[in-house]
Amino acid sequence: MDAHRYENLRFDMAPLGGRVRWITYLLLPFIPLLVIVDKIIIRYFVLHKAMPLMGLWTFVSAILIVGGCWYASLIRELRLEGNMLFVRLSWWTNRFDLTDLQSIEADPKALKGARKGMGNDGLGSCMGRFRSKRLGPMRVYVSDPAKSVVLRWADRCVVVSPKNTDWFIESVRKRTGLR
Repeated sequence: MDAHRYENLRFDMAPLGGRVRWITYLLLPFIPLLVIVDKIIIRYFVLHKAMPLMGLWTFVSAILIVGGCWYASLIRELRLEGNMLFVRLSWWTNRFDLTDLQSIEADPKALKGARKGMGNDGLGSCMGRFRSKRLGPMRVYVSDPAKSVVLRWADRCVVVSPKNTDWFIESVRKRTGLR
């Protein structure tokens, strides 16, 4: 067997692309909006008195909530070890056995028309369980939808977005014997 089948490889994720970048940037004004809502609604209409720390509390809470959600949605790297694909996220790692992989291909339109079942659809990444008419149910770990790579097994589909799609696809093909 070839040495590359046993070599551990790491692949950087693609930089934030299109819709992921815009959704992330559009949510940043959410923090000051919470402070404004707090000052106007809570202070003057609900509490009828000034509470100087309430604005600070709302601001800190918003930063923690939005920042925590953003951090949890970051996809750090893809790693091939043996016959396994590891998708390392901020707080955990998902793994996929490549043994029965049937196909792998670049597909920049993989997420077109996809509906989110459970997960994140833009704050820092597209990640979670999605479904589309063309690909069916799929697990998605994408930072740039234009660099999507679709891995198909008989019973599942996984979509990732490595920075260098050609090298990732070639490495998986060599490792699994796919053509």
